[in-house]
Amino acid sequence: MRGLVVLRGEARAMENASGRRGRHLYEVASKNDAGNRMNGDSRHTSLDETGAAAIILALSMTVLMGAAAIVLDAGDIWQQRRQLVGAVDAGALAAAAEFATGSDGCDDMADDYVVSNAPDTDSIICTASENGGAGQVTVSSSVTVTHALAQVLGRDSTEVTASSTARWGPATAMSGLRPFGLCEGSPGFEAWQASGHSTEDVFRIQYSKDQANACGGPAPGNWGMLDFNGGSNSNNETKDWVRYGYPGEVEAPQWIEGDPGAFSPSLPISDIVGDVIQVPVFDGYNGAGGANAEFHVIGFVSLIIVDYKANGQQAKRYLDVQFQSTIAAGKCCDGATVDMGTSVVGLCAVEDEGSCG
Repeated sequence: MRGLVVLRGEARAMENASGRRGRHLYEVASKNDAGNRMNGDSRHTSLDETGAAAIILALSMTVLMGAAAIVLDAGDIWQQRRQLVGAVDAGALAAAAEFATGSDGCDDMADDYVVSNAPDTDSIICTASENGGAGQVTVSSSVTVTHALAQVLGRDSTEVTASSTARWGPATAMSGLRPFGLCEGSPGFEAWQASGHSTEDVFRIQYSKDQANACGGPAPGNWGMLDFNGGSNSNNETKDWVRYGYPGEVEAPQWIEGDPGAFSPSLPISDIVGDVIQVPVFDGYNGAGGANAEFHVIGFVSLIIVDYKANGQQAKRYLDVQFQSTIAAGKCCDGATVDMGTSVVGLCAVEDEGSCG
């Protein structure tokens, strides 16, 4: 009996042990299954995140490429436009200068200046209008700018255009004038005007106290020298004006005070012999003498002093001059000055900004 009891006890012990091993194996298997499911979910999450990052990176690259295209290609467009504006400015000024001297500025001059300043230009258009001795010329041009990066966005190139207008005409205001007033009725000046500003003859202009006689004189105490600023007009100031020109701007027509100082050896005329200078021309005198004299300036003429005499008898002092047809610095086209062969050229409109009258 005891043997049977022992056997039954051992059998139950074995059953209990077997049950515990079964439960242990089940728990281990369950844990492994859970771990496998967690790893699978992790791999899926990692793949999803990688795909999203790739999309974001692609979108970011597109934005960055677009920004780079805007910065680099826009900078290239700006540079080309700046160059082209400078080129048409130069072309318009050169063409206006040609018209001012009686030639056709739209023939070759405008094209030459535009191409020399903007070699890649595609087209050049030059148009001009003239009325008497004054006029204006417009030069327009274009250039195609090929893009380096914007092609990625479907933009291969951009056409850049520019336009400038210059005008020319008799000077209505000038700076750098010498103070030698010249009477319109002087025989030499009359011959210059009658020649159509073409004669190369040398004329003697008498600089005596009778200089104003042909323009409403005599002018007691005046030699035809002008006081541009209406000041005390010291001898040193007059010397500076003779040597360097009056630094301010003088407009015409207007009345300008006379300078009672003498046309004398103290003036540094020798410093400007052979130079092209500009002097005012007057057509009338107010009849007063000394410091009260005023001269009616109607325009400006260019000339070269060939010889002079500023000493000895006052009636024998003179300037030997050769008149010049030239372009000078100043303003034009806004007044009613007389054409004396000295023209002014200047820009009046760039890219439709400005007024050409």
